[in-house]
Amino acid sequence: MNKNVKKSVRLVIAVLVLFSLFACSTAYKKLIPYTFNDKTVAATVTSTPWGNVTTNSYFTISSGSGKSSSENLFDTLVNIGSTVINSIEAGKTQAKLDSAMKDVNVAEIIKTQTLQQCSNILHFNPIKDTRSADFLFSITINSYGIGANSWASSVNFNMDVTLKIYDNHTSALIWKTDVSESRPVSSSFFLTGSTAVGNVLTAVQLSQLTPDQMKNGFVHMAEYSANKLVEKLQKDYAKSRDVKK
Repeated sequence: MNKNVKKSVRLVIAVLVLFSLFACSTAYKKLIPYTFNDKTVAATVTSTPWGNVTTNSYFTISSGSGKSSSENLFDTLVNIGSTVINSIEAGKTQAKLDSAMKDVNVAEIIKTQTLQQCSNILHFNPIKDTRSADFLFSITINSYGIGANSWASSVNFNMDVTLKIYDNHTSALIWKTDVSESRPVSSSFFLTGSTAVGNVLTAVQLSQLTPDQMKNGFVHMAEYSANKLVEKLQKDYAKSRDVKK
């Protein structure tokens, strides 16, 4: 790639980044005409169905299977890198993660928690009927999971979730936000849900957790995702109210 092409690519990327930042900074303006007080709100959620995840995908050790790195990242919930470990231990961890994930409906938790917390803040009435509701929260889980670069490295929680709010009477999009985050998972966060800084959980320590502990961890991560969506909406809605004063 010659220098001119590289400069052009960098310019395009810079413009897109600036446009994204501008869009995020002005997103609250579309909320100005609206109030949620005593209105009805329903929610939908879409994501890659966990049932479509292939066997042995929650805890995978790279072993020259022929899959590209992008395929591994797309298809796996938990991906441990190139460190060679005892296959029996990996199998045990796989089984525990499988068991934990069967009992955790990540998408439903994010949807329910987001709707309920927002209703407490914005004073609307959450309902299930997406057709009759005044507003519709559309949540898309683009990616969600935990990963580590090696068996001894820290475990990171990765998420990319989008929330769109529609005026259900006109189908107009009135607000949108994206939460994209990657953060190390501490033992306290994974086990108790605490976001306080603590000892980072390693892949080895993850493998030593019980299925119930893993289940609690996935629940806490789903709740954390919902909290981040609620925080963004709360801030933008507050801005829209200040403008109306």
